[in-house]
Amino acid sequence: MVAQFVVSSPGRADFLNTHQDYKGLPVVPAAINLRLYVSATLSGGDKFNVRSLDLERYGEPSVDSFPIGINEMEKGKFFGNYLRGVINVLVKRGFAGRIRGMDITIRSNIPIGSGLASSAALEVAFTELLNHVFDLKLSRRDVAEISFSAEN
Repeated sequence: MVAQFVVSSPGRADFLNTHQDYKGLPVVPAAINLRLYVSATLSGGDKFNVRSLDLERYGEPSVDSFPIGINEMEKGKFFGNYLRGVINVLVKRGFAGRIRGMDITIRSNIPIGSGLASSAALEVAFTELLNHVFDLKLSRRDVAEISFSAEN
């Protein structure tokens, strides 16, 4: 199936240190030429069905499905938790009634766990996807704050 929507977000290098951002410490970030892509189609339902092509290739858990609403997080470093976190933040901010279910595919050339902000790229791309598809009228600052809150 051809995607109706495609959004991407770059990885990031931090010249001071990795993992400074979520500790509330200073950062000196720079976008890099590696990107994460989120492609999506509206599903007609109220669930997000997500597939990570990269995790699938490495034999890691690579699918998730969750409803629009406050979602429990899975145990461990499960990739779906980053998307669930974004939805949780948006629901708490009153956007639940404006969001609809989607079938989502993720692919990336940002190495996972490398300190190049692959999880932040996922959260930003997913938030931007929802912002544009559902006309949430989020500013760039809003997108950054929602993405930050989703991970922390």
